[in-house]
Amino acid sequence: MKRLSNNLKSLKWFLIAFMTFLIYLLIKPIINQDNNTMTTELMIILLIFIFTISLFLFFLYKLKRLDFNNDFLFIKGNTTKTIPFANIYEIKMISLKVGNTNHFYKIGYRTTEKKYNNVRLLPTKHFEDFVKIAIKNNKDIIVKNSISTLG
Repeated sequence: MKRLSNNLKSLKWFLIAFMTFLIYLLIKPIINQDNNTMTTELMIILLIFIFTISLFLFFLYKLKRLDFNNDFLFIKGNTTKTIPFANIYEIKMISLKVGNTNHFYKIGYRTTEKKYNNVRLLPTKHFEDFVKIAIKNNKDIIVKNSISTLG
C-alpha cells in the first residue's frame, strides 16, 4: 500500500506551539503597563488573529489520509472508506497550491450509495503511479492536469 497524500497532520503540534508563541508576542506589547488594560482596537485584532488560527487548525484536524493499492483507494479519517477504482470518475488539478508549483488535486468518486463525493489532496511522489493504476482499472476516468481559467 502506498501513501497518496502528504501527511500535513504531523505538523499540527508544531503549528499549535508556533501559533501560541505568536499570540504571546501579540499580547505582550499591547498590554498597557500603567493600568494593565488593552485598547479595544488591539483586542479586536487579537480576536481576529485567534479566530483565524482556530479555523486553520480545524481544517488541519479535518485532513484525511489517502492510501492506495492496485484495486482500491483508501480514505482514512475517523473511519476508513474503501473506494474501488471503478467508482472514481475524476482526477483534477485545482487552483489551490502550496508555494509556486505544488498544486492540490481533487479526486471525484461515487460512494456505494451512488452519491457523488470528492476529496482533495496534496500529492506525494506516488501520485503518478496512482493515476496510471486508476486509468488502467477504469478507462472512463477524466484526468485534468491543468487549470482552466475563465476570462
